[in-house]
This record gives sequence, C-alpha cells and structure tokens, in this order.
Amino acid sequence: MSWRAADLAADRSWHLEWDHRELSALDAWASVTSGEDPDELVAALAGAPEILVERAEAVRSELINGYGLVLLSGLDVGKYDRKSIAVMFMLFGGPRTLQATCSAT
Repeated sequence: MSWRAADLAADRSWHLEWDHRELSALDAWASVTSGEDPDELVAALAGAPEILVERAEAVRSELINGYGLVLLSGLDVGKYDRKSIAVMFMLFGGPRTLQATCSAT
C-alpha cells in the first residue's frame, strides 16, 4: 500500500500505545529474560504472556494489512537491559519466528 503524509495524519491507526496492563506484564516478563543462557531466552519468548502476544499480533496485523508502519509508544526502554529489549523485539519478529521459537522448547 502506498500512502501520503496526509493519509497518516488523517488516520492514526498506525500509532499504537502500550497501556498500563501491557506495561505491567512487560515488566514482569522482562525480569525473566535477563539471563545469559540462550535456552532461558527462548523459553522466555515462548512463555510470553497472552496480553503481549496479542499486542504483537496487533502490530504485525498493522504492518501487513495497514500502512506498513507502526509507531508503538509509551515504553521506557531505559528501564531494561539489552537482552530484555532484544527478546521484546523478537516477540514482534513475526508468526514464523514466534512459532519456530515456541516449538524449539
């Protein structure tokens, strides 16, 4: 889909924001992703809370079926270590990534 700046200004469906429930779940989930063991990280990704999986699916849907871009705001990345942020990023890697990671555990 092609779009113009006026399209994005008129329709803000591409601008998503974390809500307090998602941020609380993300905080709890991030605390188990800080280990060095790669198996631990895979297990954390496979065990992502449903509320975060739902958010990831909404982002992927907007990327695939919407404008092809998403601004997801409201996350203070300064609160997390690099590994936790990397695992959060992998959550948004796509259905194949999530399925492959989940089936690896």
